[in-house]
Amino acid sequence: MTIGWAGRGGRRALTIFGLTLLVALGPFVLLAAAPVGAAAEVCFPEANGKCIGGRFLEYWQANGGLAQQGYPITDVFMEVNQADGKSYQTQYFERARFELHPENAAPYDVLLGLLGREQLMVKYPDGAPAGVPAETGCTDTGIPGTKCINRRFGQYFLGNGGVAQHGYAITDAFNEVSPTNGQTYLVQYFERARFEYHPENADIRYQILLGLLGREQYLAKDPAELRFVNSYSDDFGDTTRWPTFQEEQRSASYKDGRYVLTAAGSTLKKIGIDNPVSRPGVPLPGGGFRALPDMRLGVRATPLSAGGSAYGLSCRTQGSGARYVGVVYMLFAQAGPSYAARIRKYNSTEGFEQLVERQLPAGVVALNQTATLQFTCAGPNLTLAVNGTIVARAQDYSLVDGGFGLEATHVTSGGGAGAASPLAVAYDDLTVDSWR
Repeated sequence: MTIGWAGRGGRRALTIFGLTLLVALGPFVLLAAAPVGAAAEVCFPEANGKCIGGRFLEYWQANGGLAQQGYPITDVFMEVNQADGKSYQTQYFERARFELHPENAAPYDVLLGLLGREQLMVKYPDGAPAGVPAETGCTDTGIPGTKCINRRFGQYFLGNGGVAQHGYAITDAFNEVSPTNGQTYLVQYFERARFEYHPENADIRYQILLGLLGREQYLAKDPAELRFVNSYSDDFGDTTRWPTFQEEQRSASYKDGRYVLTAAGSTLKKIGIDNPVSRPGVPLPGGGFRALPDMRLGVRATPLSAGGSAYGLSCRTQGSGARYVGVVYMLFAQAGPSYAARIRKYNSTEGFEQLVERQLPAGVVALNQTATLQFTCAGPNLTLAVNGTIVARAQDYSLVDGGFGLEATHVTSGGGAGAASPLAVAYDDLTVDSWR
């Protein structure tokens, strides 16, 4: 039996589409109200309060603003530039990385990082895929030294900064699965950008969009470097938050200040903080729910019975039950108990897909032994840690955002002492951190 998930339900496509339109329309709304030089700093509540100031703000406003650069996703910090090995003041935006080069006179004191080239080398170390034959045809830019700019992208390139903003084209146009939403688009990489063709947008002005290279690049860093802020916590002292029930093969109850799940057999049960109005998400202090794209979950878990079990956490839970699952797996077989860490993906059509499994040494988890589990879902990176040590890593980005949940699965395969016993696991000190 699987017990799992909590969250917010049914608006993802609308939310993503709404964000796309907001990005596309941003400069017409924001820049008209905030001309260049009008403010020393501009902050965005919708971007976790991140702000832009000084020369970065001036450059952002003068070079496409929200539509081309996106929201700021970090504060300003010092970072080593891969190109020359030197440290510069840096700020990441959804679509770009700004670098301050005081050795250059304005306007060349603010330069954009070579995110397109850096991403391309990581994704395709043996070279980019071949161009799509049906998508041949070049735009005559009159610019020497650049590859053919696909006919679909040429007008956008010339009208939105050209080489100074995007750099030279470094690939042909080819089809690529988007790490943002898992859909396939025609793309072309430039030194500083990835152009994407979105024919699903009826308005031709929004059919060419820039990929979220800044966000992807920053999230590709080790999750330990990411900056999280607590969005939700639960010591299970309030016994009204999570559902309780007693059935023949499963139960959920509060006991001694902990939330206890029991399971036997193989039936499925969803459990969590349900929001009946929309899709799974994180409860907000003022009421309502918010789906999170990037989250770090933590909980103290104690197995109370010897039943074969998998227990842990789930992230990006959907109304359909789809989710990522990070669990500790204990199997009691004839040869003795074995222990593993698993990261899996679930959807209602195909069931569970194993993304990674790593064996754990005996003693890391044990009956009546409390372990601190941490499951981080940041961009395509999924990591599971036990007692502060990362034990499993995987990558997948078919689920973009959602809620969170607790997992408990009774494992009946393998035989041996304890395999048929019900699973009971107690949870305490749950935390949900969102990335800022």
